[in-house]
Amino acid sequence: MNKQAPVLNLSSVTSQYRAGEYEKVSDFFLQVLSYLANSRFLEITREQANYINAFVKLFLDIFTQEDFIIDKRFNVRFISLNPVISNLLCLTQYGTTDAWLHKVLSQKNNIIKILVLYSHRNRTIINEAMFFDINPELASRWYAVNFKSADSYITKASYENCMRLVNNIDHRFLYQDIHSISAYMRCSYIDPVNDRLYKHYINKMIKPIFKNFNIRNRPDNRSIAIVTGRWSKNSAVYKSNYKMIEALADHYRLTLVKIAIPGAAEFDTTYFDDVRSVRFVNNGLDLSSILDNDFGLAYFPDVGMIDVSCFLCNARIAPVQVMGYGHPVSTFGSEIDYIIGGQGVENYEDVESDFTERLVLIPGLGVTPVIPEFIPEKLEATPTNNNEIIINCAWGAHKINHKIIQILKQIAEESDCNVKYQFLETAILDSCSYIAGKKELEKEFGNINIFVSANNNTERYMTYLDQGHFAIDSYPFGGYNSIVDNLILGKPVVTWEGQRSFNRLASGLLRQVGMEELIATDHTTYIKLIKKLITDNDYRNGISERIRNLDLKNKLIDENNPLYFRQAIDYILDNCNKQDTSRKPIYIN
Repeated sequence: MNKQAPVLNLSSVTSQYRAGEYEKVSDFFLQVLSYLANSRFLEITREQANYINAFVKLFLDIFTQEDFIIDKRFNVRFISLNPVISNLLCLTQYGTTDAWLHKVLSQKNNIIKILVLYSHRNRTIINEAMFFDINPELASRWYAVNFKSADSYITKASYENCMRLVNNIDHRFLYQDIHSISAYMRCSYIDPVNDRLYKHYINKMIKPIFKNFNIRNRPDNRSIAIVTGRWSKNSAVYKSNYKMIEALADHYRLTLVKIAIPGAAEFDTTYFDDVRSVRFVNNGLDLSSILDNDFGLAYFPDVGMIDVSCFLCNARIAPVQVMGYGHPVSTFGSEIDYIIGGQGVENYEDVESDFTERLVLIPGLGVTPVIPEFIPEKLEATPTNNNEIIINCAWGAHKINHKIIQILKQIAEESDCNVKYQFLETAILDSCSYIAGKKELEKEFGNINIFVSANNNTERYMTYLDQGHFAIDSYPFGGYNSIVDNLILGKPVVTWEGQRSFNRLASGLLRQVGMEELIATDHTTYIKLIKKLITDNDYRNGISERIRNLDLKNKLIDENNPLYFRQAIDYILDNCNKQDTSRKPIYIN
């Protein structure tokens, strides 16, 4: 381990436990767990693996002894470290804490130990209502952090347990801290049918917080706030919204309301007349920079992708509040009034039920891509190598779920050639989550060839993509920028079109470039299309050649889209009427 790792003296800790010095033992456990929670591992060395194995064995052996008492002042800290414990177990021979949970379940006064050890990775199922019966406050803390026990939902247990947690939110779940809303973004990746129920509850839970803030707004319709935590050049939100904000700059006075996060990439302040920061400080929301403002409208490109944005969308910082497709899913009951979407994306049969915000539809997809700056020199069709077909899965960690993995396994097992899946994740590195997820993927796929890489370096990411023969989009939560990246490299992309905007953006892109034949609308067609691209070299290479011969930059970028976006903002400011409760979409043409 590196120099900051606490020294692991097994005999000393064991002696402290035997001497009844439980506070010292707890303090040591918390030091190590906190260190590991804040470590950003892409790989672990043999030395690090030995350290983790030794610590996990020591921790579980002592922590699950019935006579080991945890002082109440440690309760919250231990529960908050539930995710790192879940991830650490993945890296050991044990896999999960199931065996130790069974041991603790038979003990008296065991609630804290259960809440620390029980995560959605466990195959053991405990009725969570019992936790709220015993201690609603601690149960609320556990319920919140448990969603962070794994960043992907790879195993059957993890996927089904998370579905159950989203579907059965306990009415005694209370706001405790910022972690209380950790599933606000995740719920749509876990259960895109019942995510609205979860979000409705969370919105209702956090709205009272803003009663303590006196926001003094003197609206000027020429002043617009752009509220975001993802305005750095490598961010997917930035790439899909940059042109839209650029279109506003000559007509409005723009203020960047920057959601400040420690260690975040540098924000691009181009086109902004003012920059103000909001943040959480000592578990309190610091809105001092925007309490006095003249915003006529506030635009939220990426509600949900940063926890603080989930709070801010429930505040009224401007008389009119609008969101976009940076994270294309409704807030289901916040203080956002409108969402600007694309006429080439939305499913018109369900459009009113898919959003609590009123939809303003502009021509096209509602977003405009930024073409990658780095493109590998060689853009020819990738040759087959030893009968191996490389398939790009450029998916964020939350988009990887048990159902989609079963589909990929079925395809590989039924293929005559050697299939290799490239998982190029937008990696979440805290709490050992990346390496734990990587190990879970390798175990789930077994003998099927996979490659997993953290998508944190643009040049390396684009080079890996270029090695693939074709790409597949994730489901149910699909992609947008990853589809653009693959198309630019001449890679066919198979997508599964669903009913919500987050699984219709990719199909919108494919229609835009004339590749409708790569769009599936059901499970069977999705598998059939992927298999055809694997087995039929002439068909795959022909599609690739067609894509490379397209004028993709002009096909993907409609210079009118940003102007339509500005027109939508103009319309909202000129016509917003709080008395108009219509749910009918507004069309900008």
